Amino acid sequence: MDLRTIIKAGGPGILLGVIAVFTGIGPYVLLKLFKEEPLVGLATGSTAGNAVATPSVVESLDPTFAAVAASATAQVAAACVISAMICPFVVSYVFKLRDNKIKKLSSKTVT
Repeated sequence: MDLRTIIKAGGPGILLGVIAVFTGIGPYVLLKLFKEEPLVGLATGSTAGNAVATPSVVESLDPTFAAVAASATAQVAAACVISAMICPFVVSYVFKLRDNKIKKLSSKTVT
């Protein structure tokens, strides 16, 4: 998997990767609701590398998917690369927002 995969997959693969990053919002909200560390939920918003094999497995189970298996594999691979690049920035951004909020609250209580 590298940047050439993204070019091969095109727009749908890139869009899939961006959408995958935002799937971490659900776990973030749930963890916050249960008073757990919510940033862990955001970190789940990435496509795992082993997902690249899924289209091939589906094709082996149902050969009618053979026509789309190659492009689906490229799109999932692109989603892995894109989400691996974006997800750390999203988690870092939210962490910094939370850290700044905590600092502001603690400075208000000290004075």
